[in-house]
Amino acid sequence: MKISRLFYRTSTNFIDDLIVNGKVTVRLLVRRNNSISIHHPGDEFKFSGGIIYVQGVYDDYLRLIDLEAGSIREDACIISDNIAIFLYKGEKILLVEVSGRKVVPLVKLGEKISSGSKLAMIFTGKREVRYYRSDMSGIVFYYSQIDNKPEKYLFALSPHVEVIHIE
Repeated sequence: MKISRLFYRTSTNFIDDLIVNGKVTVRLLVRRNNSISIHHPGDEFKFSGGIIYVQGVYDDYLRLIDLEAGSIREDACIISDNIAIFLYKGEKILLVEVSGRKVVPLVKLGEKISSGSKLAMIFTGKREVRYYRSDMSGIVFYYSQIDNKPEKYLFALSPHVEVIHIE
């Protein structure tokens, strides 16, 4: 499994800050229709249209998710294994916090789940095993450990994300 990466949409007005002397200065994702290309720092690059996303910190979920409103704060894309998950500002999402002595995620990013599906296995302090089940159907587009004593994971699901398979 590859490391999941999070990209935020940026304006083409900042293209001169992202590309200096024909070389990329930060990791970029460029989307043209359903074609996706990723460019690494130092790569030769000439912008010829499309939507530009700049890599951000994956664990900075407060930039991505409005916890109070239960929605996406800004357009973003999450790359995991061979899929790209596109999220759009204002979309309503379901947030789930799972905690226990030990929490084991049972889903992967981009996985489509139905209501009642198991999201995580929880080992309690009493050495019991419990399962956390989803309250809604959708696609798991984000999860991350947010605390470690007790372990806490934040899961985010939405029925409205756009998933594109990358070759």
